[in-house]
Amino acid sequence: MGPVVSAEHRARIEGFIKSGIDEGARLVLGGKRPTKPPLDKGYFVLPTIFTHVKQNMIIAREEIFGPVACIMNLSHQMTK
Repeated sequence: MGPVVSAEHRARIEGFIKSGIDEGARLVLGGKRPTKPPLDKGYFVLPTIFTHVKQNMIIAREEIFGPVACIMNLSHQMTK
């Protein structure tokens, strides 16, 4: 996984990650900057996975343009 384009974009992605946590999604992988060389230099964000994401959460509604995946369970809506 390569770096994102700038420090500003990395900060934007980190804001989305914080938003997901604050809104109750479960962070199951990543969500941080790498701390080991050589990835500790540059604009890297570890691949990030959220579960328990609801449609009304910011991370589900916005395009993050970063290494963040949101897993949603929509099966309850299919039966209605």
